[in-house]
Amino acid sequence: MAALATPVIIAGVIFLTALVATAGCVHLVREGTRVLTTRFGAAGRLLQPGPHWRVPGVHEWTVVRIGLQQRAFSVAGATGDHQRVTLAGTVRFRVSLPEEFVRAQAFFTTCLDDACRSAVTDVLTGFDLDQLLGKRTQLPQELRFAIEERVAFAGVTIEDVFVTELIPSAAVQRMLAEQALSGHRREMQRERLAAAGEARAAHSEARAHEIQTLADLVDGTLCDRTLDLLRAEEQRDLLRSAPRI
Repeated sequence: MAALATPVIIAGVIFLTALVATAGCVHLVREGTRVLTTRFGAAGRLLQPGPHWRVPGVHEWTVVRIGLQQRAFSVAGATGDHQRVTLAGTVRFRVSLPEEFVRAQAFFTTCLDDACRSAVTDVLTGFDLDQLLGKRTQLPQELRFAIEERVAFAGVTIEDVFVTELIPSAAVQRMLAEQALSGHRREMQRERLAAAGEARAAHSEARAHEIQTLADLVDGTLCDRTLDLLRAEEQRDLLRSAPRI
């Protein structure tokens, strides 16, 4: 009986060992990622989300996030008219070609930062400060194309770019503040001149009304005197023509 039990125990141990080893070779690829496998250094398959077989020491896995990702940037540069500004924002991207991205993954962050810096510098130098401030809503689209062109080799698609800040240097801010103050003063001067003109016009109109009123009064007085003289003259004529008794 003991001799029969020994093979059964050994078989059970072997089975459990094989089961544990097999379970250790099954790995799960999570949603939002892809896995590029290599076998003894040679490129293998691109694994989709789900359970997959992996033999330790034989298969190497490189996990790639394919979901939407983002990275902030802040770049100081000069405009076309040599005004210093700082442009800050966020670039959102996703991996469209995992096989390409794996080769650049180790240094992609540095490449993306360099691409943002280069794209912002090119965009800034293409405009004067006034033009840049006026085209702020168009900057994200121009930056998106410029950045995507620089990181296309990594299998990445730039989804969109958000510009959060466009900050002129302290000297430029002082200049803009002085221009705004000067414009405000000119506007106040125009308003004062307009108010003074309206006051003069109102005064002239009131004076003209007074003169007209006086003229009407004078005309009326002259008319009354003329009528009185005519009546007196008429009575004198009647008295002259009346028969004497």
